[in-house]
Amino acid sequence: MLTRKLERVGITVVVNEESYTSRASFIDWDNIPTYNTNNKINHTFSGRRIKRAWYVSKNGFKIHADVNGAFNIGRKSNPEGFDTLLSILRDRGCLVVHPRRITPLFKRVHAKSKVA
Repeated sequence: MLTRKLERVGITVVVNEESYTSRASFIDWDNIPTYNTNNKINHTFSGRRIKRAWYVSKNGFKIHADVNGAFNIGRKSNPEGFDTLLSILRDRGCLVVHPRRITPLFKRVHAKSKVA
């Protein structure tokens, strides 16, 4: 249904195979094989997933596991586009973003403080 609706408004939908994208290391630029039930090869990857949300590369660099998987899905679906990204990362170093959480403060209105 989603594919049909997106194509109706002119958005091209591309469905890709995503096997091993969470196990391969984006930081170490691991090869991402395609899963085959008839192939009994045990693939090895340079990094590993620790805890629930973290992935550690072979050099000990921590990255969020979902971010690692998303980059690898992009690499697998559009390898030419990520070759440019790799050259930027190698020339300039790592791109870093420091998000900030902002919690707005609201005044509480107590029922007893209302003027009758």
